[in-house]
Amino acid sequence: MTATTRFGHRIIEHTLEVPWDYSNPAHGTFELFAREVVPAGADDRPAIVWLQGGPGFPAPRPLGADGLFGEALNDYRWILLDQRGTGRSHRIDGASPAEDLTAERLSQLRQDNIVRDAEELRKYLNIEKWSLFGQSFGGFCITAYLSMFPDSVERAFLTGGLPTLDKGADELYRSTYTKLAYRHEQFLRQFPWAEQRIREICAHLDNSDERLPTGERLSSRRFRTVGIELGRGTGFDAIGYLLPEPGLWVRSE
Repeated sequence: MTATTRFGHRIIEHTLEVPWDYSNPAHGTFELFAREVVPAGADDRPAIVWLQGGPGFPAPRPLGADGLFGEALNDYRWILLDQRGTGRSHRIDGASPAEDLTAERLSQLRQDNIVRDAEELRKYLNIEKWSLFGQSFGGFCITAYLSMFPDSVERAFLTGGLPTLDKGADELYRSTYTKLAYRHEQFLRQFPWAEQRIREICAHLDNSDERLPTGERLSSRRFRTVGIELGRGTGFDAIGYLLPEPGLWVRSE
């Protein structure tokens, strides 16, 4: 455990070993990581856990005590959990060794095990009950938590990601695609010039071998992943600012 002070709050880093497979702990362990943000003189303040959206993203790295994060610190101390396979909790990505990219290992990254990890962390921190904050996929984690360990939860705050109880994944995604098409139409009404600009960028990327700083190829398909911003409150403006920027094409013909 290490501790530092930033923006007037104590930041405590916690690590503990947890099993990949709770039904068979002999199959190996990894180091789970979490940051605790404690307001000055508030060590006994109740804890609230940030369950990040994604899946596949670590907990946020606080840069200050503002916005929702700062508001919650008036009543709580934050526990920022890097979910298994993300951040400093044994990050898994395309560059990971082969044993981390098997179907068995990837199936161990689901919300049931994320919840079990959180429970191990709660017991490690000697917290009787804590509250949960679920952002997007974090909401799925909250519903799993309430199903599996309801007695460990004081309060649950969901900001999205409430799973359906009687619909399959196909129906859920069909609904999502419909909503995405509507957001796309809204964006183009606000930025009518954007479609032509996107087509120009994609045409260039389809015919040129542009590379990211990592050495990976920037394809038109990869570029279009900026469309994730259509699902965010300020995403329209984020894309609107990005598209007019001149491209620095280092491999242009």
